[in-house]
Amino acid sequence: MTGTDPGFPLPAETSGDTSVDELTAHLAGIPDLPIGDHNRLYTGLHDGLLAELNADPPKAHDAP
Repeated sequence: MTGTDPGFPLPAETSGDTSVDELTAHLAGIPDLPIGDHNRLYTGLHDGLLAELNADPPKAHDAP
């Protein structure tokens, strides 16, 4: 990492929940997006994670 370079792409880490991992995988595209599109990506991620959290009935997840 040099100067203001944030060091993207960051190594992918899994949550153990495939639904969450599918949503957070979109973060890998941040370096290729214009800054003006970051809000759209983060908003979509937030909304997707919130929907996953509030799923009724809860979906079967990979984590025990």
